Amino acid sequence: MIVTLAALVTALALASLAVSVYALLTAHRLFHAAKVITKAVRAECAGVVETAQSQCNALARELQAAKPQTQVDLVPGVPKAGMNLTRRAHALRLHRKGSSPEHIAASIEVPRQEVELLIKVHEIVLNNL
Repeated sequence: MIVTLAALVTALALASLAVSVYALLTAHRLFHAAKVITKAVRAECAGVVETAQSQCNALARELQAAKPQTQVDLVPGVPKAGMNLTRRAHALRLHRKGSSPEHIAASIEVPRQEVELLIKVHEIVLNNL
């Protein structure tokens, strides 16, 4: 009975040793598989990061090229004085002499449309008198 008990204990010890070795080999295989998968995923991620980096660099170059080369400071100009009585009289005098609206506008330094408006208003006023 002692021999059978010793044989049983030895058999159990060998069985547990076999299970332990099997578990160790399985864990080693799983570790190796995980290592291979991790390496592949890292390589794929590195490729994606490299692609994204090159696209960002290309976009940065495009943005730099799209920026104006010289920056112009926009300073609002001093508004020109409108048509005062002296200018108005001078414009009407030139119109009576037969000058064109373009010539009148250039001589009194006001926009042509303003001279044309002055002439139209003046003609309306004269027609209503």
